[in-house]
Amino acid sequence: SGVWETNPQFPQLCGWMLQCCEAGQFLTSQFIQVLLLRIAFSFALAPDTPGSNDLPVLLRKCFIWKNGIYWGSRKGVEALVEIRDPPQNKEVVVMLRCGSGKEVECARLRSTIIQMVLGAKEKLCPKVPTKEFLLHPSQVREYPLKSPAEQDLI
Repeated sequence: SGVWETNPQFPQLCGWMLQCCEAGQFLTSQFIQVLLLRIAFSFALAPDTPGSNDLPVLLRKCFIWKNGIYWGSRKGVEALVEIRDPPQNKEVVVMLRCGSGKEVECARLRSTIIQMVLGAKEKLCPKVPTKEFLLHPSQVREYPLKSPAEQDLI
């Protein structure tokens, strides 16, 4: 549980969730693998200088596990993307946090991650019906994320 411990340096929190909305539907293993690899190479392992042809060098804190990834950026933003409810793979959760003054960078990263998730879902499992939700900051503060109550979804 050391991945997303409470950190007073990151008071700004936001979260988003993509959830399968029909019984018997799930996100495929291929979707999960492709999504996590794309995120790893786009953010966590990205070259330190944009446009550089250097091989990725890990210059930031990063953890990868079978259904998720966490990384911290040099811009003062931390992000976690996790596929929840294994083995059914019913939800993709995106959680971000940042320090004061880093809200714009956090919003940009959130938008980019959501576009990446939705693009991969559309390409790899387009027939799976899903719904999108914003998570209340009180939910994002906790890890592992408890199953959000209806009032915590926006």
